Amino acid sequence: MITHSGEKPYSCPECEKRFTSKANLRKHMWSHKDEKPHKCSVCEKRFTERVALRKHVRDLHHMCPVCEQRFHGDATLRDHLRTHVLDGTLDESIVTFYTCTECGKQFKQKGNLQQHKLTHSGDKPHQCSVCAQRFRRLCDFKQHMLTHTGEKLHKCSLCDRSYEHKSSLVQHLKRRHHMRISHFH
Repeated sequence: MITHSGEKPYSCPECEKRFTSKANLRKHMWSHKDEKPHKCSVCEKRFTERVALRKHVRDLHHMCPVCEQRFHGDATLRDHLRTHVLDGTLDESIVTFYTCTECGKQFKQKGNLQQHKLTHSGDKPHQCSVCAQRFRRLCDFKQHMLTHTGEKLHKCSLCDRSYEHKSSLVQHLKRRHHMRISHFH
């Protein structure tokens, strides 16, 4: 079978990328078109593939992509989606979640599950070369390294102040510039 042999006999005439099946080549061909025929009914974002639209609706809007019923959280939505898988109106890949074998917590992305598993193992793979402190998450390690360099990455766009932590910048914006901030990226 071609899929298991690694052979990719189908090539894209646009970019020469190769595929194991005609179906995958056809799906890829959409990436060369400006056309995005699948539109989200909630936010109107457009997608080249129906499966991408369905995942967007499920993950961002907590809405069933089949019947458009909305849910408050992932668990109730996931249970509902399984009814559509059973009746054949939804592909099972849409309902796939990654489950922690230790505690049963579920994640939409495999990387998030892998990060979560470190909380059970106690493993802290990121070590500071200056003070030898160890960190479970790369983002925490990077934040820690700023304490040694003194670098302040979070700069105020309204004045010349800079901060080590984003939370300090948010406090500055509220107090000094009287900004009302409810959600800050």
